[in-house]
Amino acid sequence: MHDVKRKSSGSESTSYFDFEFDVSGKSITVEAYEFIRFLKGMNVLFSKNVRDKMINSTKNKKEDYAYYRRLRRFDFEDFNKIYNSDLLRTFGKIMLNY
Repeated sequence: MHDVKRKSSGSESTSYFDFEFDVSGKSITVEAYEFIRFLKGMNVLFSKNVRDKMINSTKNKKEDYAYYRRLRRFDFEDFNKIYNSDLLRTFGKIMLNY
């Protein structure tokens, strides 16, 4: 972790951002779509985990506990709708400093 140095980063109007790192003398490039793919997978996993917790909370008559009520408020897979939308790129461009 301490031997990782950012070499460069960039983005274009037609592509997502990317980062290039130097890790122990080796150049590694990570592109935004790789982050997005990872996060989408994590959202699916979290969503399944919450569904399992909801089933168990019902079986154990604990679905009215504050913790479970909070978990039930949204589905993590809803975040994937944002990642799949073209608006993500538009929003990112708007947020860039002038």
